[in-house]
Amino acid sequence: MLSASRPAIGAAALAAVVAGCGDRGHRAPASAAAAEPAAIRLTCDDSWIPNRRTFAARERRRNSIRLGPLTLLNARRLRWAPDDVLGELKIRTLMRPGASARLSLEPTAPARAAFAAVPITARRRVVEFPGCVPVPADQRTFPDLGDRGFPLILAAPGPGCYDIAVTAGATTIRHRLKVGVRRCAAA
Repeated sequence: MLSASRPAIGAAALAAVVAGCGDRGHRAPASAAAAEPAAIRLTCDDSWIPNRRTFAARERRRNSIRLGPLTLLNARRLRWAPDDVLGELKIRTLMRPGASARLSLEPTAPARAAFAAVPITARRRVVEFPGCVPVPADQRTFPDLGDRGFPLILAAPGPGCYDIAVTAGATTIRHRLKVGVRRCAAA
């Protein structure tokens, strides 16, 4: 009978360790991979070829934000977004050919803010863009523009300033995106 109870004691001890109630009640430290935020990983198949409608806004150069290899088209116009359209804001993005980048919301951004790809499957605070081949010359709207487009949604819980960062290689570029507000407080 004594030998029959040992497997039961061993199973109970193993279950306690797995549940985090092991040695003196201390939990095992979380792994670095668990601390890393999950990212939306886009592929070149998710991209689209920019057309004339992409560049329909006359002031697109003035209203767009270029952060390294990534361009957020008409993103400066988000400061005039009315409160009733806040929530999920579509931002068209262009990526320089061959360059990969990581777009992330900084920790200072509201906790409920996130990015989503189209179609929306998940919301994350980090989006990874691949390095795709340039748009073929015969399919380009403008001969000198080989950038690929990616649809992106910014889930903005309300008006405010959203600190973002674009990392390409060893370079990180930070920007404060104004959504529904004209000015932001000093950082």
